[in-house]
Amino acid sequence: AIIAKKRITAPFSGWLGIRQVDLGEYLQPGAAIVPLEALDPIHVDYSLPERDLDQVSVGQGVEIEVPAFPGEIFTDRIAALNPGIDPGTRSLRIRATLENPQSRLRPGMFAEVRTVLPQRPAVLTLPQTAITYNPYGDSVFVIEEGESGPRVQRRQVETGGVRNGQVEIIQGLQAGERVVIAGQVKLRNDQPVVVDNSIVLEPQITRP
Repeated sequence: AIIAKKRITAPFSGWLGIRQVDLGEYLQPGAAIVPLEALDPIHVDYSLPERDLDQVSVGQGVEIEVPAFPGEIFTDRIAALNPGIDPGTRSLRIRATLENPQSRLRPGMFAEVRTVLPQRPAVLTLPQTAITYNPYGDSVFVIEEGESGPRVQRRQVETGGVRNGQVEIIQGLQAGERVVIAGQVKLRNDQPVVVDNSIVLEPQITRP
């Protein structure tokens, strides 16, 4: 019975790490002996802005890349969503679970995660350089024709996902409207402008 009390049994199956005690050392109750990690399956925790809440659900696909295996994409599904929004970051915590039979993915790895959104019809997009990002809302400068010529009007827009430098515009613009894509820092609302599409400006992204 005394020997049985000295047997240490792992609470779950996994990989043992480097032991933190030496042979013959006396242990106190609750002392850490050796790290134990379950690697298959493995969890990936990440966040999305609260505006994407209605676009994600349990069972949705994810694509994951890690620097240790450049160019390789690991795919699996969302396993759980936090019920609330983080009040500090205004983001939703998400957990994806990946099959990891060869234990290639390890706890603590940095990962780039892409949530596979449901297929949607064609959407309106703008170059990322056209968006002025501010704490009180994103905006663009729209070129409108006035009695004395074209003028720019600042307009609030609701943005969506970003892919390959293009930002989805959910609300605030209509297809066919002309938008300033660079040099917004020099503009003010209702300022007259001269449109010259032959000039190519160096793009700049303005963020708060």
